[in-house]
Amino acid sequence: MIGGGVIGIEMAMIFQSFGSKITVIEAMPRILSFMDREISALIHKILVARGAEILSGVGLSKIENPREFKLILADGKNIEADSVLVSIGRTGDLSCLGGEGIQTERGKILVNDYMETSVPGVFAPGDINGKKMLAHAAFTMAETAAENAAVQLGLPGSVKKPDLDHVPSVVYCFPEAAAVGLTQEEAERGGP
Repeated sequence: MIGGGVIGIEMAMIFQSFGSKITVIEAMPRILSFMDREISALIHKILVARGAEILSGVGLSKIENPREFKLILADGKNIEADSVLVSIGRTGDLSCLGGEGIQTERGKILVNDYMETSVPGVFAPGDINGKKMLAHAAFTMAETAAENAAVQLGLPGSVKKPDLDHVPSVVYCFPEAAAVGLTQEEAERGGP
């Protein structure tokens, strides 16, 4: 498993439950690095107790022989695997865009604080704008975009910004992990 974020950990636990031996390679110092340290440590402990190997703080240099998957890590360690699942980075699907003139940057549609694109009256809430790629965040952005579009059409209401500071984040692992707001580390620093 390349990547120890939400998708990597969810998939690691699924495949582990099917009997696969799992190795998680994570470039950050710990898996689930966006969550509280205690949650990350607990999930790490559970994965290891179930037989997984967690390699954190190390990147992947290259993959040789894609039929037998020899992974060469940045620290020089080699790992052989039957299968490799890459779970790093997400991008929106911009294939829906044509000649509208909507500005994009690095695979994301640029939006203002009100979810409106560079084309007035066209809104792009959700993963496609890359602001916060979570289902709960997409729902909040969509509600805001719909209200703002309605106001532009002359319906009663007021223009709003989505509140993305209190969006829940969930990892569907065993046990499930969830959080909302600042992590303990962020709170101790005084904010994100």
